[in-house]
Amino acid sequence: MEFDPIPIGSCSKEHQAIYKDWFNYADSDSDGRITGSDATKFFSMSNLSRQDLKQVWAIADTKRQGYLGFSEFIIAMQLVSLAQSGYSITPDLPTSDVDFTNLEPPVMDGLDALLTVPLSSVTSIIDGLKRLYLNKLKPLEATYRFNDFVSPLLTNSDFDAKPMVMLLGQYSTGKTTFIKHLLKSSYPGK
Repeated sequence: MEFDPIPIGSCSKEHQAIYKDWFNYADSDSDGRITGSDATKFFSMSNLSRQDLKQVWAIADTKRQGYLGFSEFIIAMQLVSLAQSGYSITPDLPTSDVDFTNLEPPVMDGLDALLTVPLSSVTSIIDGLKRLYLNKLKPLEATYRFNDFVSPLLTNSDFDAKPMVMLLGQYSTGKTTFIKHLLKSSYPGK
């Protein structure tokens, strides 16, 4: 059953700013969409039952695309807030007479602590580089459409992948000897 989505204007500007921060946090690859795996991790902070969260997803994903954009994310957060307030999550809830404009954001356990970690507090160099890229460089690249001219925008896998080195050279120039020296063992084999 498809219905007209709840407009973003139905929540206050302050709540939209909160939801925007949450959306950016939940969107692990920063592609502007909350996928099912992103939603599973993020929505579990609400401490709602799995069945309620399935209903929230089914209602918020109005176009059945398999992901949530920002406006659908707001709908999902409003539904989570209603579920936490004791409402039963049903498909007709968005069209009911519930006042969505004065609805407080839901309580998400541990989210405030995750969002307030300063940039200087990173657990690894890779996490720091990833955060710097997402917060500082990626918006600049997107604004100037860097990916249209040079290379695609980086994703989490670009930061998490192990570096590779390729040795080139003619036969008997010392490539295998160099690898044996680096590994301090015989290569290939024992």
